[in-house]
Amino acid sequence: MKTSERLLNASKTIWDAYNEHPFVLGIQNGTLERDKFRYYIMQDFLYLKDYAKTYAVGVAKAKKRRDGEPLRQVHQRDERRAGRAQGLHG
Repeated sequence: MKTSERLLNASKTIWDAYNEHPFVLGIQNGTLERDKFRYYIMQDFLYLKDYAKTYAVGVAKAKKRRDGEPLRQVHQRDERRAGRAQGLHG
């Protein structure tokens, strides 16, 4: 059995609860109130913005350029995503 299968089996009750949550079901079937979805998107945007800053700090603290390169690439990707989210929902 793969590790992912073992983990999914071990967390099945929690996983099922996530997928049966009214918010998730509302997104799935189109009944989620627009204001609730907008609030979720704005919170996600703020999270991604701060998440990207965390990567930037990692790059800045890297002792060698090559050590920070993977973090820099992820930071750039996340900044692009945050910019698209702001353009779509700002």
